[in-house]
Amino acid sequence: MDLGTFEQAVAHADEIATLSVGPWAVRCRPAARFAGIVAGSPMAWFLGADFPGCPEEEPSSGIADAGGRGSRSFTRSTNHFECDLLAPARPLPPPGPDSPPNPGVRWWCDSGTWFFERVDLSCEVEPVAGHLRIRRASSPEAIDTAIRILLAQTAPVRGGLLLHGAGLRWQGGAYAFLGVSGVGKTTLATHHQAEVEIYSDEILPVSRSAAGWMAYSGPFWGAMTPKPPISAAPLARLAFLERAEAAFAIRLEPRDALARLLRCALYFAAPGGSGSKAVFETASRLVLEVPAYLLSCPPGQRFWTCQGFV
Repeated sequence: MDLGTFEQAVAHADEIATLSVGPWAVRCRPAARFAGIVAGSPMAWFLGADFPGCPEEEPSSGIADAGGRGSRSFTRSTNHFECDLLAPARPLPPPGPDSPPNPGVRWWCDSGTWFFERVDLSCEVEPVAGHLRIRRASSPEAIDTAIRILLAQTAPVRGGLLLHGAGLRWQGGAYAFLGVSGVGKTTLATHHQAEVEIYSDEILPVSRSAAGWMAYSGPFWGAMTPKPPISAAPLARLAFLERAEAAFAIRLEPRDALARLLRCALYFAAPGGSGSKAVFETASRLVLEVPAYLLSCPPGQRFWTCQGFV
């Protein structure tokens, strides 16, 4: 899609473009500037009202009653966030010969507002209000990071998480393959891509809806070539990847699964901040309601053939 067509598709009378990631909608303004920055990136697939992964039902709060369903529902506005680009995006000069290979990153919290700074991005997030302000963003990657920060800090109190993992859809169910960098998430997704649909190889949005836990496409990708979004699906399994020569699947008790899941839930913690409790509570519900496994799936093997996993 060329930039002119893209800008026409997202332009609104009030200059707002809506970015839909699972059950969460981010109202971005001004629309034309936002479109100009993200055009040609995976973010562009998620702009507009026809995103296939956004469920029709209202998402639940994630607070379960005795029947296992949400005891109350959010209004749709509860899952609407605001994003303001406060200054024109200006390209930064190329790094000089003495620039460090990994520019420094800082984040901190002051009076409930989170601040994030790196060489190509300056932004702040008010988690309670669901408001993101971007003061400097020079690339689609910077916008990607800002949206990750917004959802990471706000999703847990709304019954959802961003998980550091690959998400695959197979036979109508979603499977999350989680772990730290280098454990094999992209490798597993790449080896399965001819036989499954892929949500991401890097960050998987999940949320508890009235139908249970769901997995969604997101614009957040790792080393794989990004793929267009696919429909949401019930989250069938959590798998924490282990590198081993032989395949195995070991069912985890909720306590063990929780300890591992907290290491894979995207969240920025800093002195003066709050929200860690919401991450803990949301993650606890997830491991109580979705089976979790320790999984080794060597290259050449399919995860559904790992005995005891599916």
